[in-house]
Amino acid sequence: MQLTTSSLRLLAIGTLIALPLTGCDNKAGEARNNAEEQLQDAADKIQAYALQAAYPTPMTDEQSESLTALAGEVSAGNKPDDMSDEQAQRLSGLGGSKFQPIDDAKAELTEIQNGLTAGSGGGGLNEQQAAKAALRTEASLGMARLQLEEATRSDSGVQSAISLADAHIDAVLELQAIVAANAAYDPSASLREIDGQAQDARSRLAKHQSDVREIQKRISDLQTRIDAEVRETNRLGEQAATQREAALSAPLNTRIAKIEAAAAVARQADAHQVAAANLESQVDVLQPDLVRAQTFVLEAEGEIKDLDAARARIKTREQQVAAEGAQLQSDLKKATEAFDAVFTPLAAQFENELMPYYDAARQAAEAALRDSRGAGPRGSRASKAQQALGQILWRQSMSIESFAQLVHRVAANGKALGRGGQDAAAADALDAQAKETRDGAEAALKEALDSISNEPDSPGNQNLATMIRQSLEYITGEAVAEVRDLTDLAESVPTVAEPTVDSGEGPLGLLQRAKAILDAGQYDQIPTLVLAKTPEQQTAMDMLKRMASASSKLSQACQQQFGIGLSELISDPRFSSEMDRLGDNGMAAMVLPFIKQLITGGLPDFAAIDLESINFSYDNARTTAWTDDIEELDGQNFVLQDGQWYFEAPEIPQEAMAMMNLIIDPFVTTMENIATRTSNNDFVDRWVMVSALIDEWSKAAQDAAMKMMPQGQDPGGVGRQRGRDGGGG
Repeated sequence: MQLTTSSLRLLAIGTLIALPLTGCDNKAGEARNNAEEQLQDAADKIQAYALQAAYPTPMTDEQSESLTALAGEVSAGNKPDDMSDEQAQRLSGLGGSKFQPIDDAKAELTEIQNGLTAGSGGGGLNEQQAAKAALRTEASLGMARLQLEEATRSDSGVQSAISLADAHIDAVLELQAIVAANAAYDPSASLREIDGQAQDARSRLAKHQSDVREIQKRISDLQTRIDAEVRETNRLGEQAATQREAALSAPLNTRIAKIEAAAAVARQADAHQVAAANLESQVDVLQPDLVRAQTFVLEAEGEIKDLDAARARIKTREQQVAAEGAQLQSDLKKATEAFDAVFTPLAAQFENELMPYYDAARQAAEAALRDSRGAGPRGSRASKAQQALGQILWRQSMSIESFAQLVHRVAANGKALGRGGQDAAAADALDAQAKETRDGAEAALKEALDSISNEPDSPGNQNLATMIRQSLEYITGEAVAEVRDLTDLAESVPTVAEPTVDSGEGPLGLLQRAKAILDAGQYDQIPTLVLAKTPEQQTAMDMLKRMASASSKLSQACQQQFGIGLSELISDPRFSSEMDRLGDNGMAAMVLPFIKQLITGGLPDFAAIDLESINFSYDNARTTAWTDDIEELDGQNFVLQDGQWYFEAPEIPQEAMAMMNLIIDPFVTTMENIATRTSNNDFVDRWVMVSALIDEWSKAAQDAAMKMMPQGQDPGGVGRQRGRDGGGG
């Protein structure tokens, strides 16, 4: 919501100036003066809160005092050099009044409302009563805005907790899949197969061992016979030799007989020798059979040894799996408890904090709607109250839907999460609540549009009608005439809308300012050019601010130490060469454009744009502009707020932002670290610094890539991926 700084004052004073002054005695004049003072005081206070809405709340006492002191300095004409004129105007308009935390602001708004309500039953002029009702309307809308701010902050915490709860569910389901796989481990079939193979090997071993023994026995028997034949051969040979010697000395008549007898003995010795040779040939025939049988024995023994080792390994693994199973069950129990530790307080925060904030904002908007009906003729003020009510209900319905999605997932995985069956009914109830709230939002916005369509065709009414149409298009998904972009739901709870006034700069002036900031290397000024209107856009803005701050720190450190800014350094061809050394040539061509986009906050490359040749298109209210003929600006909206043009921040879904942060966070940390080291003279020259920067960037990118890998997927792409619906595959 954009709160204006003068409309409330003009509303009160203008109404009072128009009061009739004739026919009143002194008491009536005194009453009128008291009413005027009361209305003026209320208008001043409401106006102060309108101004404060441009700054973050709630503030600490130190922040409040510091900003109040700065407001006084600016009011005295001492504006800091780095403060924009718009910021100075907002601060100086406060007139040195103290900033209030939200609780204090709500308390004072309540006091204002009570003061405006007091005496409104019948006292005072009708015009004064109408003015009071008008101010009560504005105060109620201011209260709705404060309540919505609190709801938005609480909603941010709820959405973070929802993401965390989702992550815990993922962890539980992943562990459950591992536990199931562990429990399914059954080595009995493998053991039976091993036992069968071992039994067969032992049978073969016994047979081969028997063959060896039999062959060895046959060889042993043959060897015994060979030994006997050899002994007999030797004995008979010696006997024949003795007889031959005796024959030589015998008488002639007996010599021949003795010689023949010796020869006969010699022939017997030869016969035994032949028998021994025949037996040895049989042994030679059996030796290969023995070697073959012994080889079979060794093979069977080796096979049995391998099978026994395999069986031992399986039994060891079986014991390990049993031990792991106990640990996994413990881990699963802890993971379930960790989920409960997130989900239980989340459900309590949703029910007891977030919904009451939204309900309070809705009640304030309903009060504003009631008061608007007593503020004179019904018109744009009632439409604004209806719009505020519609926007609040729509925001509330989105919060309910987001939580309902989580509860549905919890219900679908209730057994794994150790929960009862109550979650399904709760999820269905949330669905019904979300639909009822969403239908209420649509009805309120349609009533607002019907109401304002009967009013004069003023610029303020045109703007309000456009905002309402855009909101309806966003809710219903139906095309609405004269609508190009969605209105931000978080900022559209209105107070008093005035015709939008362009300071004269135009979108072209914004581009010229952006180019000057980039040329000067003032990266920390980039966020001042960008406007965030939704929570998703604000998330992108937060990322942009971190990047801009880190880029500015590094650029300043490079300028101080090496006399060159970050932009010029990255544009140096040697920087590309340093990047290419990390991989194949061409690495810089792929990565450098992305890095430049991060450093420059996504601003376009002005070197490729002829600023003077741009033709802009506008919506009917001339608060949104775009161009279709410049490729570098394709899809970029320029929005007008408080007389100044901004780049509209991108709207990045929460899931995508979570993944982007995996890249951005280490990227920022690296730049800040290198900036500190550069300022500490850790690098002898710029290229040593560049080498360190690129090395750290590379490591950060690799770490981010690992974190973005789907759970259950190994880096090589081989593995099991788990579905988000709770299944494990």
